[in-house]
Amino acid sequence: MRSHAFASTVAQLAALTLLCSVACTSDDSAPGDGADTDVGTGTGSDTSAVSPATMTASTGTGTPTPTQEPATDSTTDPSADSTGDGETTDSGDSTDSGTDSTGEQDTTPPEVLSIAPAHGSTNVIDEPVTLTFSEPMDTASFEAAFPVASDFQWADDDTTVQFLIPFPFSDATVLYDVVVPTSVQDVAGNGLEDAFTATLGLAALASITLEYSGGLTGNIAEGGTAGTFFRAGDHSGDGVYYGGISFALDVLPEFDGTLGVYSATYRSQVISVSGDPNDGALDGIVVDHVQFDSRSEIEDPTVFEAAFYDITAAGDLDAGDAVAVQATQQLQAAWSGGEDYFQLRLRASEPTENATADFFNLRRGADENNGIVAKGVADPDEDNRSRVVIEYFVP
Repeated sequence: MRSHAFASTVAQLAALTLLCSVACTSDDSAPGDGADTDVGTGTGSDTSAVSPATMTASTGTGTPTPTQEPATDSTTDPSADSTGDGETTDSGDSTDSGTDSTGEQDTTPPEVLSIAPAHGSTNVIDEPVTLTFSEPMDTASFEAAFPVASDFQWADDDTTVQFLIPFPFSDATVLYDVVVPTSVQDVAGNGLEDAFTATLGLAALASITLEYSGGLTGNIAEGGTAGTFFRAGDHSGDGVYYGGISFALDVLPEFDGTLGVYSATYRSQVISVSGDPNDGALDGIVVDHVQFDSRSEIEDPTVFEAAFYDITAAGDLDAGDAVAVQATQQLQAAWSGGEDYFQLRLRASEPTENATADFFNLRRGADENNGIVAKGVADPDEDNRSRVVIEYFVP
């Protein structure tokens, strides 16, 4: 708010002329019009992250009560003067210089106009959060207030931001507060007048582990016969060993009764190595999402998604190493599509022609009991058996 003293009739006339000029040139597109700006979406998940000081969570039920509702956008006519004392109300427009459209210093605190997911939302499973402010913000002060968040994406005018929060999902409903503290400032250095809090109801997260199906798990040498070991690589004739692993899906609930898959990870262990089954020798072991009805079909299955994961991209594979394949999208496709089995195939992407057998065997059950467990690798090993660990949301 700006005040003007009037010493004479001439000065009053000049002030009225100035007010008319400001009123007649008001900017309808100024910040504070409440329009949301699309800044895209992000991905990612981290089930082990801890909430920062500005984000709190508690397990419970009931209707969340906000400490401050999202502000209702309004624009004050700069020519209005309800007191008759010559005072006017600034519209709050600001620029990077910290001044408004009249050249005066901006002292108006910013406001949060909206948040998505909205305050009071339930069964929240999406990690991106979008906040819209009444004016351009100091992005550094905002990002400092959310130290464990990531992937901040700002609109061109710095009034809207989207970012990822590692929500603390659990096996029960969680009421979670997203707090924007008063340390968050606009470009002129004005902080929020009051902290803004929105409470979200996070969906419950259930988990289940699938065990492999022995009759369909095994391998086949390119152009050869099928075997029972879960093997991938190449043999001395430089033909590919295709390994196939199967998991029955009939133990899962109906997919329509869920809110979607949060994560699905295939886990196993390297229990023996022949030759050099690493990136340099085989140019990578890739994973396909497939469908087959017998071991003899592992070489030529129905391929749903080829080479969606490279199992040796991180470096060498040695006996005893744990193996983890992220297959969230592929598992959800199989589950929601009504497939009887979730099946993966491992294969050498481009075998090296060196007339040497370069392959590895992955653990199937806890106890292989067939002489292929390398020295120093425990057998039985319940924790490193072949399995798919699934986390999924439930209402």
